[in-house]
Amino acid sequence: MWLSLKWASVVVPMQPMSCNRWSVESQHWDLITCVCWAILCRKLRAKKPESSKLACPLFTVEQRADAAATLRDKATATKTPLTTVRPSASRLLPLGVAGEHQYGNAALATALASSFFASTGRSALLAGSAQLESFVQVANAPFDATERAVELELSDAALPVGAARALRECRWPGRSQLLSDPVCDNVRFALDGAHTVESMGAAARWFASTSPDAPTTRRVLLFNCAVGKSSRKLLACLLADAPTFDAVLVSTFRTDADDGYNRSRGEHAWPADAPKSALPCMTWQEELLDAYVELGGGAVVAQTVASTRNAVAEIRSYAATRPNERVDVLVTGSLYLVGAALEALDAADSALNLK
Repeated sequence: MWLSLKWASVVVPMQPMSCNRWSVESQHWDLITCVCWAILCRKLRAKKPESSKLACPLFTVEQRADAAATLRDKATATKTPLTTVRPSASRLLPLGVAGEHQYGNAALATALASSFFASTGRSALLAGSAQLESFVQVANAPFDATERAVELELSDAALPVGAARALRECRWPGRSQLLSDPVCDNVRFALDGAHTVESMGAAARWFASTSPDAPTTRRVLLFNCAVGKSSRKLLACLLADAPTFDAVLVSTFRTDADDGYNRSRGEHAWPADAPKSALPCMTWQEELLDAYVELGGGAVVAQTVASTRNAVAEIRSYAATRPNERVDVLVTGSLYLVGAALEALDAADSALNLK
């Protein structure tokens, strides 16, 4: 794992202009530990031949306490200028990628881009934004031991026109994505590839905001997560923040039941030449469904399905018996599941704007 982190997972150019460290969630932190931080900070020490000054500043968002302490210690040891970026309390700019937690990501992206433009002689792109012009002066100042924290307002008034437009029009397929079913007019899919406790809570709250209670609204959950994940914690977090589901489907990661492509850690690949009548082992899906029920998840319909295409067919059949109701479907638990669902909906290309 150390080698994979050293050579693949933390990739920084030899002479970067600026770098960032997004929020480290609990499950990721358990895997990454301090080694990732040490490697990142060592890679950041890309020095210019004539100078001992580090080549770039480092930006981060508010972190859990242990991650923040490690990052701060490593930055101090390597004399890396470290700035924590926070979004202001105002939420005046609607983001293209929905969700309260995305404002932190948007502030971090704004900081990174601003530093890059200033470092490459394109400060004119920041013209008209006093807060960003001030920000780059603080962030790009020489290293000192003082903790730097900057709050950025994300609004049309505070940002350059191009930056505000980029944040408003940004799209991330599979994250906070709403998609109308191309077949059933009364079905809408809400796709979010949340796969950690923190992101699952955020996805549940986002779904709740898009599916308000109404007598004519039915909700369906399409779920799966990788074998080895803390599935009960994920489901408990989902149930704590999401509205009640009327139906629950637990699928494999396969688009089709006879799909031989293995996209699941711990799942055996299904032979490509298997007979059409054969189905993959559903043990993991049955365990997830049992866990959902044991945690108090109530649903009139609860079943496992062999593929996302089967799941979509079941959802359409469910909606067809309720023509005067709206069926909101949350697809979550894994980006693999979301990808397979988009493929089953024949929406993978359009989601990426490839058509």
